[in-house]
Amino acid sequence: MTEAEPKTETLTLAKGAGISLVGRGFSRGLLLLGMAFLTRALSWEQFGLFSLGWTVLQIGSALGPSGLAQAVIHFGTRYWKQDEKKFAGLLWRALALSSAVAALTAIVIYLLSAPLADWFHKPGLDSVLRWTAAALACAIVLRVASGATRITRRMQFSALVEDILPALVFALGGYIFTSVLGWGLTGGLLALLLGFALGLVISLWGVFRFFPESKTRTWDRSPTWRELSAFSVPSALAAVSGTVALLAPRFIAGYYLSGAQIGLFQAAYQLATLTSIILASFNAIFAPLVSSLHREDHQQLDELYKVSTKWGLYVSLPFFIVMILFPAPLLRFVFGESSEAGVTAFVILTVAQLVNTATGGIGTLLVMTGFQKNWMVISLWTLVGVIIASILMLRPWGLTGMAVATSLGIVGMFLWALVEGWRVLRVWPYDRRYWKGLLAGLASLAAVLVYQMIGRGTDLLALAVAGILAFGVFALTLFLLGLDAEDLRFLQAIRERLTNRNSPRMNADER
Repeated sequence: MTEAEPKTETLTLAKGAGISLVGRGFSRGLLLLGMAFLTRALSWEQFGLFSLGWTVLQIGSALGPSGLAQAVIHFGTRYWKQDEKKFAGLLWRALALSSAVAALTAIVIYLLSAPLADWFHKPGLDSVLRWTAAALACAIVLRVASGATRITRRMQFSALVEDILPALVFALGGYIFTSVLGWGLTGGLLALLLGFALGLVISLWGVFRFFPESKTRTWDRSPTWRELSAFSVPSALAAVSGTVALLAPRFIAGYYLSGAQIGLFQAAYQLATLTSIILASFNAIFAPLVSSLHREDHQQLDELYKVSTKWGLYVSLPFFIVMILFPAPLLRFVFGESSEAGVTAFVILTVAQLVNTATGGIGTLLVMTGFQKNWMVISLWTLVGVIIASILMLRPWGLTGMAVATSLGIVGMFLWALVEGWRVLRVWPYDRRYWKGLLAGLASLAAVLVYQMIGRGTDLLALAVAGILAFGVFALTLFLLGLDAEDLRFLQAIRERLTNRNSPRMNADER
């Protein structure tokens, strides 16, 4: 690999992450807005039922498409523009299999809706789960189709159909159907379904638009079904067990706690995981880069992991500072006065998300380098631990116990994965260059702490001033300490992407 190529990979990571960050940030904001509309239009009991349906949707969308979406990227980076017939066969089989999984999953959930409502002792949950089954079927195929378009490393379309569009329809529909038309819980569920359905239709159009070779009538059956399954099944099991491990406390809470408590937890969790969009944005472009670098240059793979983790943490840290120091104003501003009961849970979950961000895209790294079974084992053991912790903590500690059990799962899973990444790949995200970020974080924390002691005003004013201080002091400290060479390249790529001044060389690389 030439000296210019590491620079190219860093620029590709920065541009892709920048696009994905804008898309996912906007979509997460819209999703949070939609949730806020629902908490104001519905009772906490009704929002708790919606949260249980949302939990099923999250788990199902991890079980159905995750392995296939990653398999399409893993094999697609080999075949695209190299073997038209193999690439076409890969696309069609992935879409066909995801459609079959979507239909089967939706049917199972529909049939189990009434028994689950009885088991949870939650009247009305059966109707919520039936709406969820339809939305989930759309979400599964959408995720695979959207994942296929990321092979091109052009993230705009994927961000639009998988992130922005469903969230936008949910937010607008949630407001219109619940607050304006007064359709209550059914209105919120209808908005959710419409968002995923529209995203699915446009994502399928995009696959045929970006990949004309998919229209060929002759396919090559490579990879075989066995090869495709060997990669995708462990990846899917790892994804679903990891997702279930983080969402299991909510299911167990559905049996022990009231719908109102579950609704409060959903509000706290939704806000605490807001910063996860930053990590997810890096992972979206990190996956295809890892798949190619693993076969070509291990040293550059290690460097890219370091850069992506460092900048994911840099962008997230000011957010974490504000969230941990101003939890009550933040919850009140987004979800209303009654949400203050979830402050303790919110802080616990936020600290856990900080650990998640600090480990970078380690799960993606393990899966895309062929160690998906290792990630699966980690996720399964985490699931066992979280279930035990939930049973022990929910009854005596209630909402706080649910937050602690969830956070133990997050912290344990990603720290274990970090150690596993070093063991099997000899990659590590930290080096001496982090000292600048550490000093910048401490300076930012000190500035916000001082304001917290002397500040006065409304919740909105307090959050605005704290945010400006956190980001301003962090950025200024980094600048005064001096940025490293890869940091300058990273910022250059972001700046050029935002100002649309990409050179011909960069456009060629991106393609």
